[in-house]
Amino acid sequence: MIIEEPDDFVLGGPQRGPDLFIGGVQASAPEEPVKWCPKCDPPRFKPISQFFHFRRSADGLSPYCKVCMTAYNMRYRATARGAFIQEAASKASRVRNKTTLFKDMRSATLEEAEKALALFGFDPSGRPLKKS
Repeated sequence: MIIEEPDDFVLGGPQRGPDLFIGGVQASAPEEPVKWCPKCDPPRFKPISQFFHFRRSADGLSPYCKVCMTAYNMRYRATARGAFIQEAASKASRVRNKTTLFKDMRSATLEEAEKALALFGFDPSGRPLKKS
């Protein structure tokens, strides 16, 4: 096996640690574990701190880095389907909040209950307010 001098190119950028020269390419032990992001332009290795947690994957991290995932989500939410799903999720969240709110209102004063109802778009009798 021939060991050559390293080039200036190191996969993933400059790294510190014990150096190994394999086939003329410098391979360093990274300080932080890295993961490949195929969506980046150009695709590259990034530290795992730049990936969202994703319980369903084998390594517990999202397949793409935070920058790429955020850009993807913004593009998706700009579509009609994405906007519809976002609105449905928002409504579901408000319903969950209302349920918790109504449980907490049992011990609230009348003024506190009316303020809370108005906050969620209801009149004091509990009917939805008409949008103008």
